[in-house]
Order: sequence, then C-alpha cells, then structure tokens
Amino acid sequence: DSGGLERCARCDRLVGTEYARRQHPDVKVLALRRRWPEGPICSGCFAAAMETYGVCDGCGADRLLPGVGTEGQRWCTDCGGGLGDFTCTRCGREGWREHTGVCGWCVLGDHVKELLDDGTGCIRAELVPLATLILSMKRPRSGIRWLSRPEPRGIFRALGSGQVPLTHEGIHSLPPLRSSIYIRDLMVTAGILPPVD
Repeated sequence: DSGGLERCARCDRLVGTEYARRQHPDVKVLALRRRWPEGPICSGCFAAAMETYGVCDGCGADRLLPGVGTEGQRWCTDCGGGLGDFTCTRCGREGWREHTGVCGWCVLGDHVKELLDDGTGCIRAELVPLATLILSMKRPRSGIRWLSRPEPRGIFRALGSGQVPLTHEGIHSLPPLRSSIYIRDLMVTAGILPPVD
C-alpha cells in the first residue's frame, strides 16, 4: 500500500496530498500540484512548466508550453489537452498565477510600483529604468520572493521616496551593505548610476 503517495509523471519523485504527506513524515514527499493527462505533477515540475515558453510542437503557436509529449514534444495548453487555462485576467499573458487569476508579472509590477513610489502613486521618474529591468525577469516568482524580504524592501522604499540621493554613496549608506551593493549594481545595469571600479 502506497499510503496515498504517487510518483510525479515527469520527475518520478514521490508526491502526495497534504494529508498523505503528514502520514509519511519520515519520507521526502513533494506536494501534488496538478493531475494532468500524463499523471500526477509535483510542485517543482509544475513551476518549471509554468515558466516554459516557445513554439508549440503541435500547433506552431508561440506561447506557454506546459505540456510534454511522450517523445519530448513541447505542447501548449490546447495541444496538451486538459492542462488548464493559465491566462492572466489582468494582462492576458499566460504563465504562473501568483494570486487567483493574476500572473506573477502583474504581482511583481504591483510590488515594484509600491516600493518605488515617490509619494504620488507613481514610480519615481529616475527609477523607471530600474523598474523596467526588474520587470524583465524571466521568473517573476524569484523577484516576488526577493522583494518580500525586508532588506530590499527598505532600500527600495528609501530610494523611491527620495530619502537618500541616487548616488553610489547614497545607496551605500543604506543597510544592509550586501543588499545595497546588489541594488546598486542593478542601478548601474539600468543606466541610472555610472559604473564604478
């Protein structure tokens, strides 16, 4: 008896419902995220599927490709059959839904707008290239997790509100140093600050 545990159809790791996972505390069991035509899909394989884009081997459309064929074909949700609708209700883009109906890029955009707000409800004008750079991430979930940490949140709020000048020295005055150096490097990449040695 497997005790409610199954194998992910893609990676062959053990998956189960929350109840099944509690019944096996001594075994590494991933969350059962979806049940697709090919079988149960673990949380890791589902996340990878929601970040795979390209030209569908079935219909030739350039879009989200969560489906995998028996011979390794990459399929869109339509050609994969029964995978679901992952279209964002706000922007119309297909992908990972961070909240009900809302994709990761929209949620990431909300966070960036909130943190870089100049006090008028808009992103501080000088920081728009930084916002654009952050929003160009391939994996918005990584950005959302990063921006949920207190260190970058505090630095971005200070920059957006103008508490410190947009200079290398100004950014270095913001703790913690490791986070401020990373954000400074992003600002150099975005063209807001000149490079430094």
